[in-house]
Amino acid sequence: MRYLLDTHILLWRLVGSDRLTVSAIELMDAENSELLASAASVWEVAIKWSLRKGGPDDMPLSGRAFADALDQAGIEVLPITPAQAAALDDLEMHHRDPFDRLLIAAARHEGLTLLTHDARLADYGTTVRLI
Repeated sequence: MRYLLDTHILLWRLVGSDRLTVSAIELMDAENSELLASAASVWEVAIKWSLRKGGPDDMPLSGRAFADALDQAGIEVLPITPAQAAALDDLEMHHRDPFDRLLIAAARHEGLTLLTHDARLADYGTTVRLI
């Protein structure tokens, strides 16, 4: 199964967060699982890194460190294509976050399942799997 990982899932995995459940790790580590990231996640991390204020919930990695960690983990990063961006035309307005919307549109366009912990994205149906 090919999974596009939501940005927070990628971060949790890369920094070894205990917020990932055992079942989520087992799903991602399954032999038939292919883990993918979107360039949109690198963009999101870089933006949030530049906005950090030193609090405990700040972005733990810079955009560059995040991209390097994805590479070291062997997680393929998909480019943002014009077709993925145009797929936003067909996306219901269940959610307004532009990064999440682009990830969902990309997952739909590429025939992937988005793995997320954000229950608000479940309204997008079978494109999304909550972990």
